[in-house]
Amino acid sequence: LGYLQLQGMTGIDRRAELGICLHRTAQGRGVGTESLRLLEPYVRDVWAIRKIFLQVRADNVRALSCYERVGFERCGLLREHVFAEGAYRDVVLMERFLAPGIPHCAS
Repeated sequence: LGYLQLQGMTGIDRRAELGICLHRTAQGRGVGTESLRLLEPYVRDVWAIRKIFLQVRADNVRALSCYERVGFERCGLLREHVFAEGAYRDVVLMERFLAPGIPHCAS
């Protein structure tokens, strides 16, 4: 169906960067949403990660919707950050705090 990965996990900062890629046949079926919901308690309770962050192209509406559905918040924009499909594209930065009581990104 695809993969989900965390990289750059640090014990001091207790954060990790999320990467997820789903095969086209798995997209739009709730697989990404369910995977992210299952990931949260595991990385929080086993690895003591307090925050997951990610980068997603601004034109990837389905992915943005999925991330927001599971509690990620937009916290930045990298303008013309990647070259894809013949043009430079914006990238949205998103984060999700896993531990209760930790403030979300400032506006």
